[in-house]
Amino acid sequence: MPRDLVETSSEVTPDSAKFDAKHVIAELRDTLNISQTSELFVSVVFRYVKDVVFLLRVGRGGVHDRNGVYSFAWVNPAFTESTGIPAAAVIGKSVNEVIPEPSLSLVLGKYQRAIEERRTVRWDEVSTYPTGTRRGEVSVTPIFDATGHCAHLIGTVRDVSDQWEASQLRSRLSAILEATTDLVAFVDGETGSLQYLNKLGRRQLGLSEHQDLTSLALTDILSGSESGRQCSDLLDEARRVGEWTGTGQLVTRDHGSLPVLVLLLAHRTPSGELDFISVSCRDLTGQRKIEAELRASRDRLQHAQAISHSGYLDWDLQTNELRCSDEVYRWYGVEPEEAPTTPEFIATVVHPDDLETTQNELERAIRGEKPYDLDHRIRRKDGSVIWVHAQAELSRDSTGAPIRLLGTMVDITERKRAEQALARLNAELEQRVAERTRELAAANKELTAFSYSVSHDLRAPLRHAGGYVDLLRRELSGQQLSAKAVRYLDNIKASAHDMGVLIDDLLAFSRINNVKLELLPCDLVRITRSVIREQATSIEGRNIEWTFADLPLVTADPNLLKLVLMNLIDNAIKFTRRREKAHIELGTSGAEGERLVFFVRDNGVGFEMEYREQMFEVFHRLHRVDEFEGTGIGLANVQRIIARHGGRVWAEGRLDEGATIFFTLEAAKRVEPPPRHSSEAKESP
Repeated sequence: MPRDLVETSSEVTPDSAKFDAKHVIAELRDTLNISQTSELFVSVVFRYVKDVVFLLRVGRGGVHDRNGVYSFAWVNPAFTESTGIPAAAVIGKSVNEVIPEPSLSLVLGKYQRAIEERRTVRWDEVSTYPTGTRRGEVSVTPIFDATGHCAHLIGTVRDVSDQWEASQLRSRLSAILEATTDLVAFVDGETGSLQYLNKLGRRQLGLSEHQDLTSLALTDILSGSESGRQCSDLLDEARRVGEWTGTGQLVTRDHGSLPVLVLLLAHRTPSGELDFISVSCRDLTGQRKIEAELRASRDRLQHAQAISHSGYLDWDLQTNELRCSDEVYRWYGVEPEEAPTTPEFIATVVHPDDLETTQNELERAIRGEKPYDLDHRIRRKDGSVIWVHAQAELSRDSTGAPIRLLGTMVDITERKRAEQALARLNAELEQRVAERTRELAAANKELTAFSYSVSHDLRAPLRHAGGYVDLLRRELSGQQLSAKAVRYLDNIKASAHDMGVLIDDLLAFSRINNVKLELLPCDLVRITRSVIREQATSIEGRNIEWTFADLPLVTADPNLLKLVLMNLIDNAIKFTRRREKAHIELGTSGAEGERLVFFVRDNGVGFEMEYREQMFEVFHRLHRVDEFEGTGIGLANVQRIIARHGGRVWAEGRLDEGATIFFTLEAAKRVEPPPRHSSEAKESP
């Protein structure tokens, strides 16, 4: 029973009707009286027509309505064969009882138009019957009686489903062939000449869309296989066995060539005769490029692994297959193609002493307790042993089941050797340190004994010499001594005194390293003024200008810091003795990292810079004793004290232009300096 009627073509007159049934109907319309010869009409004409034919009675007046003015008078046997609907189910029924909406309105309109225009009307129809959905070409022709009344409509339906499906199939196939990224061609099965070539193939070969192909053969566009076989041989094999596949060279528009994957398929008729051969050529240029890049990438990876002595392991837990990189197999001393692919391979290469730990760690990793991370030894085929560091993590599927253990391995043999060598070296160093500690303890003990000896045994003769000089003076007080004798006595007295000062300086120098530091916030300016006050007697009558910058507090041992400033101030006072007006300055000049840089500057006799390193050596003097007194130990004390505080000391100067001694100390943390009235003061201490 019809379900959908779709008008897809224009109306035609009986003279232009295509079907056999239409010609018969046209003749009957002009020669027969339908009302008197209906039985003859049915039995003689409609019985032998293959198309569906139906006869509709038209109510008097020729104008249809919704009350069934059109009714089925007869249908031919082809109707039942095509639709699966018995004739008795429709004959005698009105059209509106048989055809549902929305098709009914369209059909009634067609009927009315055929009657009004007195001609055949045709349209395409898609209908659903018990036999299935069918596509047909429908036509209705009005039959008028002698009075001009339309008594009947004769209709025909030609089933075009198979033709339409074939047309659709051809359209789809054509669209696929034109959209594919492969060259597709059809060639004559016997001659190999081209019958069809898709758009891509035409572009690759430089042919226009409508260019004739009959002059071209497959041998003109396919040079043969990469193994050297001719194209004609490939066609022969396809004819013989039904197909050939392999790689070949496609001749392009510029007479170059493209590497292609070729598939030749022989197609035969139902009787087995060769019909045509289909050709498919896939451009392998991109694939070859990717393959080359992959090979290069693999080579680079293998080279990098060889340089870094590293590799990978991949254990498929579902197939129980173990794969390692070539570098790892080389560690084991086996060729990659010869290596077993089962996890039992591990037991054959891991050092026996490490095997249990290795297996336990692998099992823990597979259970998901922790990632695999272990150093262990490998026993190679030649008996040598190397160390490796292995790391691996577990992968799971969507259900949480473990599927793969993937990780890396690094040859750490050299690192292990270095660690062992370092351990031996550390043991040796610890032994040396212990020995040196014992030696230093002995040396300190000897130094303590020496200091005691200096303090007591060496001072006693000096005291005696000085005392005997005084006794001798009193003994000879009543006698007239020569000036030379008096000078001799004075020299003895002065030498004993100088020797005592030297002993004191030596003792102070030797004790600096043994003094325990007591680090406290210290005010450099306050300590400097204290030192200057203690020098009041030696600078009485001198014209000295003192300058103290606004200095921050420092962290230092107050007693040792005072000794530093005492030596530096004493030097500045001493070496400016020849100046009519001396200038001595204490200030700061930036920082070195976290330490502040301080200086004591004077305008004294200065020194030559080539001797600046020697200034801080014990007993080394840049001036004669008769020029400037001193033992040559003061600056050595300064350097040792500052070094114990983690700082350094250096000097700058020029001969007869003064000198500057620099030293670094750590600023006191979170301690506010006492307030001062100005940022820089020029005042007498």
